[in-house]
Amino acid sequence: MQRHQARRGGLCLSIMILVLAPSCKHLGEDSSEKIVNGERVDPEDPIASHTVSIMDPDPDVGQYCTAVVLARDVLLTAAHCFNDKSRRAYALFSTAYNPKLGMKQQPLIKIRRIAVHAQYTQDKGDAYDKKIVNAERPDQLLSPGRPLYDIALAYLDSRIPDAYQPAPLAGSGVDFINGQITTAGYGCTTTICRGKTNILRKIPLRYVRTFPEASMVVLSAGSRHGSCSGDSGGPDFIDEGGILRVFALVSTGPDACEAGLSVDTLVEPYKGWIEQATSAVRSGRRGSSYTLTDF
Repeated sequence: MQRHQARRGGLCLSIMILVLAPSCKHLGEDSSEKIVNGERVDPEDPIASHTVSIMDPDPDVGQYCTAVVLARDVLLTAAHCFNDKSRRAYALFSTAYNPKLGMKQQPLIKIRRIAVHAQYTQDKGDAYDKKIVNAERPDQLLSPGRPLYDIALAYLDSRIPDAYQPAPLAGSGVDFINGQITTAGYGCTTTICRGKTNILRKIPLRYVRTFPEASMVVLSAGSRHGSCSGDSGGPDFIDEGGILRVFALVSTGPDACEAGLSVDTLVEPYKGWIEQATSAVRSGRRGSSYTLTDF
């Protein structure tokens, strides 16, 4: 589920999603990616008002995932972003991060608590990643066979800046065939991610197929474009009458970000869980459908 943080770190500019260098987005703690060969997002772009970076201010860690603004104090992202419990979690509310500035000089908000789907496990994600690690074409991507539950919520220490707005979620009637799809993320721009640019990028995608039994969708940006390490948890938008709605979250894909392929988590099947977990992540109330962790 984690687009290996090291391989897919920011929408490999090929698919516009987020994470690091190796292959599966699920692998290891660094399962975020950047967009490969994507376009830099202008601060005035509606995408910028819905999309944030998840990072650890420690320069040895830095940006590792992407997230979507769900409410004034809650973010929606991928569960595998929190596999590494040693990392700190802050949300960056800017289209770019300047590592030369101190924490207090950046628009960073601490993540106070997370809610991860109770049925999510890193082992399931890693096992699936291994099955698709060498895929180069859409027909080589196998279905997980069942949901990977790669979804999580992050509760912020304070309300989001006024320039940011909750992103509307798409319903069940998404027109994948004719709809205009875009993905965005802060991840790496190549599979071998030698540096962290921490810049929000986007890229257009096309629908390939869904894995309904796994509540996942296969998207393609074409060769040399796509999501990468650091893009995990980033939004897949579809334009519905001029309104950008989030229908999926970047989850995983082949080892090479340049393959331009991504297997992402559909949001609609989890709407009931999202509603329940949103209340829980704010209150700290325990439940059977999610696991809470305080930071």
